Amino acid sequence: MTSAPTAFAAELGRIPVSARRAALQEAVTAEFRTALLMTPDEALPADANYFELGLTSLRVTEIKQNLEEKLGCEVDAAVLFASPTVADLTDNLVAALPGLFPPVAAPPPGPPAADRKPLVDSLLKDLFEA
Repeated sequence: MTSAPTAFAAELGRIPVSARRAALQEAVTAEFRTALLMTPDEALPADANYFELGLTSLRVTEIKQNLEEKLGCEVDAAVLFASPTVADLTDNLVAALPGLFPPVAAPPPGPPAADRKPLVDSLLKDLFEA
């Protein structure tokens, strides 16, 4: 289920790509903090199992629906139940939102190691003779 962009998705799109994952994880964490009735000073580690923290499957389903409305994309229920942490869910959402989280291109391959050796030797010589 992919629908029209939501206000939150549009907001994510306006911030630098490098900061989007953190903003998304913050929003996911806020949903879970609300569901867990946590106070603002209580920490919710991204790798904490939310079922072990006291969430029921019904509350997790409500969070799923809230996130789907907020993001305008489907949230995989299997991830919510099989890998129940904020970090796992954030990873899944990043994959589900390719328009907001473009794949990171691999750096171009450098010269073969044999070609780099003279450069490294030269740099080291310059460094230690200076």
